[in-house]
Amino acid sequence: MTDIDLCYLSATELAQILRTGKLSPVELVANCLSRINQVNPVLNCFTEIYADEALEKARQAEAASGNKDSLPPLHGIPIAIKDFAPMKGRISTKGSHVFREDVATFDAIIVEKLLEAGAIVVGRTTTPEFTYSSLTDSPLWGITRNPWNPERTPGGSSGGSAAAVASGCVPLAEGTDSGGSVRIPASHCGIVGMKPSFGRIPFEFMESQYDWMTSHGPLSRTVEDAALFISLCQGPDLRDLQAVLPRLDLARLTEKPGKNRRLALSVDLGCYNVDPDVAANLRTCADAFAEAGYEIEEIDLGWTVEFATAWWSCWDVFMAANFGRYLDRFEDRIHPSLVRAIRSGRTISAVELRQYEAIFTQAWRKLSPVFARCDALICPTESIPAPPVEYDEAASMSVLVDKKLSAMDMTMQFNAMLLPAISVPSGMSRDNLPTGLQIVGPRGEDDLVLGLAMLFQAQRPWAMARPPI
Repeated sequence: MTDIDLCYLSATELAQILRTGKLSPVELVANCLSRINQVNPVLNCFTEIYADEALEKARQAEAASGNKDSLPPLHGIPIAIKDFAPMKGRISTKGSHVFREDVATFDAIIVEKLLEAGAIVVGRTTTPEFTYSSLTDSPLWGITRNPWNPERTPGGSSGGSAAAVASGCVPLAEGTDSGGSVRIPASHCGIVGMKPSFGRIPFEFMESQYDWMTSHGPLSRTVEDAALFISLCQGPDLRDLQAVLPRLDLARLTEKPGKNRRLALSVDLGCYNVDPDVAANLRTCADAFAEAGYEIEEIDLGWTVEFATAWWSCWDVFMAANFGRYLDRFEDRIHPSLVRAIRSGRTISAVELRQYEAIFTQAWRKLSPVFARCDALICPTESIPAPPVEYDEAASMSVLVDKKLSAMDMTMQFNAMLLPAISVPSGMSRDNLPTGLQIVGPRGEDDLVLGLAMLFQAQRPWAMARPPI
C-alpha cells in the first residue's frame, strides 16, 4: 500500500529522514514504485521503469548507510531522468521511432553527477519527439497527461518529469530547457522548475556544442530541492566547452536577495495575450514581494512578436541540423509538426540566423537597463493555464490579437539571452489549474533567482497542494 504522505515529501526532507534511520532506502524506493504503478496508467509519464535495478540500488544504499556523516547528499533518493540524456546501457528514445533501439554507451555528465550524489534512478520520463513541443505527446509513447486534470497537457518538453513530480512518483526529476521545456511543465503542473544560466550545468552530448539554447534543469516541489539539484550538477567541465560559469555556494541563500530591493513586473512581455487568471495571480505574487519589502516597478519592455518568431525560426534550424538527416527514412513515423519544422529549418540561411541574433540583441538592450535598477524581472511563465491535450500549438503561434501572440509560452526569450529563470506556483485558475510565476535574473546570478523564489515560497507556500489523482 502506498504511503501518500511519504510521496509528497521533498528530496531534502527525505534525505534527512533517511539519515536518522527512521526510513530505509528500500522502503522509500518501494513506495515510489508503488505510486508509479498507481498513476502511470493514467498519466503516461514514464517510458521505462527500472523497478528491479532501483530496488537493488536501494539495498546497496541501505548497506552503505552506516556512516551517516559520509553519505552523499541524495543517498537513497529516487529520481527520474528525461528520456533524452544518455544513460549507459539504457535506451534513449527521445520520443521517436528513430531512436527506439538506441542504447547509450555512456552516461551524460548530468547523469554522472546525480549518480555520484547517491540518487537512484527509478525510470525515464516522457518527452515529445526530439523535445520539440510544449505539449508532451509523441508518436512512440503517446499522450502524457496532467495530474491536475488528465484531459489537460502537463506541458513540455519535460512534461513526463513534471507529471511524475507533481503526482508524487518522485521528489526530484531532471529535465532539459531549450525554450521553456522545464519551466512550462512546472507552471502547468504546479511545481518548481528552473533553467539555470547558460553554461552553469554541463550539456555535452549533442553533436554541436555551439548550441546556446539548451540547459539541464530540475523539476521539484520546493525551491530547496531545485537549489540542491543545481548545486550538485553545476560547474565547469572540459567535456563541454561552454560550461564555464564558476560554482556558486547555494547552501545558504540570502534571506532578502538583491541590492536594489526592487523588482520589475511585466504582465505580457509586451507581446502576449495573457489569461485574466494568470494576470491576476501574477499581481498577487507582486503583492507578496511588496509585503516582504520590495518595490515593484511595472515596466513596458517594448518587445514585439518579432522576438518570439525569430526564436522559433532558430528552433527550426536546430531541429533540421540535429535531426533532419532522419527525415528521408522515417518521415512517415515522425510527427507532422516536426516534419514541417525540419523543412522550414532547411530553408533558413546563415545570414538570416545572424539577423535573428540581432533581434535578440536589440531585445536584450531593452532589458539590460532594467537589471541596472531592478534585481530581477517577474512575469508569467505561461500566458494560459494548461490547455487540453489536443491543443494546436502551431495554430496558436500564428494567431495575433491586437498585435499580440495567442501562444502560451513566455519563456524562450530568456533562453536566447542565456539568463537564469525559475517557475514557481503563482496560484490556481478558476478551473482549478495551476499557474506559474517566472523570476528572471541577470546571467550568472542563479543564487539571486533561487533566493527570490525561496522568499516567495515562504510568503506564499504551496508544498501542501496536491493534485486530485
